[in-house]
Amino acid sequence: MIANIFVGQVIAMTMAQSAGPQVRKLDPLEAVFRDTTPVDRKVDSIDVAAGEVAEWQVVVRVTTGATVTARASTLKRVQGDGDLRGVKCRFIGYAAVLKPPTWVSSTQLRKIPNDFPAPLLVDQSISVGAGQSQALWVDVAIPKETPAGLYSG
Repeated sequence: MIANIFVGQVIAMTMAQSAGPQVRKLDPLEAVFRDTTPVDRKVDSIDVAAGEVAEWQVVVRVTTGATVTARASTLKRVQGDGDLRGVKCRFIGYAAVLKPPTWVSSTQLRKIPNDFPAPLLVDQSISVGAGQSQALWVDVAIPKETPAGLYSG
């Protein structure tokens, strides 16, 4: 069975700032640095099998400093009964890499030293500096007994 999840309405974010932020959905494999300018990758829905986990990123870029708070809603089945309650949102933190590795990859993302996106944080709010981006990791566990269909929330 496949559960299609509509990505656009899953995340509610509030930002305490005057200018509107850029909010974009991204593939979970895309690295988001603080200076990343988000580009919408048209991740409008995700097809996932029952018993698996759907994952994606949301990136927020603010023009002025802001505190960003994220929370996930329950996903409701668009046609018929059923919902998905296992939606988790976690901010992606940054780890300082100060020393280059003993090997240098031909696809090196950034020069060292630099901060690289790495840990998933348990914080529900995070401060984002002016002109910076912040990524948020979203995952939804799909129970094996989940009826096939489109879920939105």
